[in-house]
Amino acid sequence: MAMFLGSMCAFVTSLNQSIMSVAFPDLRRSFPDVSAAQLSWVLNAYTIVAGATLILAAVVSSRFGRKRVLLTGLSVFTLAATACTFAPNPPVLIAARVVQAIGWAMITPSAIAVILADVPPSRRATAIAAWGGVGGVATALGPSVGAVLIDLGTWRWAFAVNIPFCLFVLVAGARVFRESEEHELARDRLPDPIGALALMSGVTLVIFALVQSPRWGGADARTGECLVAGSLLIVFLFWRSARVPNPMLNRRLLGYRNTRLAALLSVFYGTGFFATSLGLVLFLTQVWGYSVVRAGLLITPVAAMVTVLAPVAGNVADRFGHRVLTVPAGVSWCAGALWLLVGAGASPDVVRVWLPAMVLLGIGSGLGWPTIHGIPMLGIPPTEFGSAVATNQTVLRVSGAFGVAIAITLISGNTGASALTPFRRLFVLMAISGAFLGLIGAFVDTAPIRRRAV
Repeated sequence: MAMFLGSMCAFVTSLNQSIMSVAFPDLRRSFPDVSAAQLSWVLNAYTIVAGATLILAAVVSSRFGRKRVLLTGLSVFTLAATACTFAPNPPVLIAARVVQAIGWAMITPSAIAVILADVPPSRRATAIAAWGGVGGVATALGPSVGAVLIDLGTWRWAFAVNIPFCLFVLVAGARVFRESEEHELARDRLPDPIGALALMSGVTLVIFALVQSPRWGGADARTGECLVAGSLLIVFLFWRSARVPNPMLNRRLLGYRNTRLAALLSVFYGTGFFATSLGLVLFLTQVWGYSVVRAGLLITPVAAMVTVLAPVAGNVADRFGHRVLTVPAGVSWCAGALWLLVGAGASPDVVRVWLPAMVLLGIGSGLGWPTIHGIPMLGIPPTEFGSAVATNQTVLRVSGAFGVAIAITLISGNTGASALTPFRRLFVLMAISGAFLGLIGAFVDTAPIRRRAV
């Protein structure tokens, strides 16, 4: 039951993020006087704050108890979702999303800690794969479920749908989740607040430059200044993390090979995946002229493939290691992107172009996510599980924010053939992310014999 409820946490938080890909067009219609760049902060504020506070939340979870922090995070998340549902304007909505991101940050490391507390070491890859697979299903289902909800109501339903799930997990989890015992509690210092501020500010400035570049121009001094300032702050973060006793980025964790590989996979594949989640909906609505409902339903094959493959992938990883998943995942994702690049034109072609591409992308996603979520916990002490999840999820959320910013940058007021060129660039980005997934995955070595030796 703890496994089910912990996975429900992944489902709710992933659905909350992915559903925004189809809520975004309705947001623009609801607030026509607000630019797309400004509205993009409804998405980006969430991912940036979540990434900047996740490691802090992991330490809080390990110090004060996984169950206590998980239930608190769910309460914060639920209250913020309610505030988002009734937000009267974009500033209030963005502020509520910031609070919701803090709730998400508390939920993620605590949920995985609750799950792993009742799972033997030999089954952890399966457990993590199932947890990540549920999140992957929600991520893929978000556009189709959100499209139907928004068609029935408005973008507000995209937030309201999370509330009953959260309330169910809160009530059931209070009875089922097992609290950390005294000897399991860590006494580490809280992460460096200056490092957290540098991460948040640096990523915000870089993303601000990306989303404003269509309006300012790529050669405009303001674009360059934001990019340089943001990059310097990120460099400062790495510099400071090597010189303080409580770094924002834990160098000890980065010393584990699997953690490093997971971070690289999160950067290169995560950026492409999250750009895809929003970009494909925009392609279907702007280029092929489909409704949001039809666009959401046409992405459903990805969810179906993730649903089928994620549980199987966990069992395969337990027996043979993750490399046998990640390399085919990269090949399949890359092939799906190239299929769209070569075949997708201004005229709709669902049977010959769209559905084969969605199946290939679904296979890539269904095989790839179990590796990204699963390998950081292999070969490290159990006391580091929460921090490992937090570090990997921080990298993934920051990469997701960049992916969304890239997709937003490609938004154009044009339709039909004139809007096709930006999406060809998106398909190239997707193909590159798949190539990196396969190439980096070739270095992943988590076969059972190797795990016993670590």
